Amino acid sequence: MRGTEWLVHKLRPRARSDEHVFDLHEAGKLDELREYLEEEYETAYEEIVATLREEHSAF
Repeated sequence: MRGTEWLVHKLRPRARSDEHVFDLHEAGKLDELREYLEEEYETAYEEIVATLREEHSAF
């Protein structure tokens, strides 16, 4: 599994339980939903990279 696929796989349950995601989807605000998820994924990616750098100095 490539990096991006892994990130999406890990964050899918988090997005499904996010009430804001549900509200945007129900309202049909797909552009806003896409932007929101992109920001969430970027933040999560940065958090994961920071954690890996702390745990593995060679990373």
